[in-house]
Amino acid sequence: MIEWKSGYVQSGAVRIHYRRAGVGVPLIMVHGMTDSGACWQVWAEQFLPHYDVVLVDARGHGLSDTPEAHYAPHDHAEDIRAVITQLNLDRPFLMGHSMGGRTVFVCACQFPELLRGVILEDPALEAVGSTYNRAADEEWVAGVYKSLDRARTQSIAQLVMQCIVENPTWQACELIPWAESKHQVGRRILWVEQERVVPWTEMIANLGVPTLLVVGGDTARVIVTAEMAAYIRMLSPFVEIALIRDVGHCIRRENPRAFAALVWSFLRGSEK
Repeated sequence: MIEWKSGYVQSGAVRIHYRRAGVGVPLIMVHGMTDSGACWQVWAEQFLPHYDVVLVDARGHGLSDTPEAHYAPHDHAEDIRAVITQLNLDRPFLMGHSMGGRTVFVCACQFPELLRGVILEDPALEAVGSTYNRAADEEWVAGVYKSLDRARTQSIAQLVMQCIVENPTWQACELIPWAESKHQVGRRILWVEQERVVPWTEMIANLGVPTLLVVGGDTARVIVTAEMAAYIRMLSPFVEIALIRDVGHCIRRENPRAFAALVWSFLRGSEK
């Protein structure tokens, strides 16, 4: 039985919870929206013999504090900086999915000197050329609130059944952490603070570490399409693209072996 040590770091006024296990080069994993660090746990166990793995609960998620505001990408990035500095992690690798992928991208642009490399699993970067639509954002946020409110009325068993129906290819070990995370996420997180967001296209020139961008081939279920990935690659020589066909947004959950093989190859090739 693997023992994950649990603790907190202080990021400004916000306590950020983490789980930690393993030995070797530090590797921080950052989850997506409405998930928690525990959602990485079983999949991450394969890295523990070689890496010091840290699973972070984003602010408003898991066991971390839920402030009333300040959920912009650079707020999440500062939380990761706090984890790195307060745990004395020597140039960790960062890996993030969806919202966590965006956080990791911002980290790689804002403080690349602290990192060895980053892995982005279908990061939540807005579509190229998109313009801000406040009405659409408000409608989206209302839908998120409604979904989370409904989840809080359901038992873990009911949420697990819902997850199986919606995601029949996920492994069984993914189901309970996913369900439990829906009971932990903050009720009314300020998901969109558009006036505090710097577009990723204005940041990418500062990207300064080896970056693996993993995208799915099912274009109807991804954020970053192959075409968008190619555009990102054109903007930065640090970006390497990997495509896994027949998967959507949750790449490691739909094809954990293929995703793990890419991650292992990148980590081994970037250890300096």
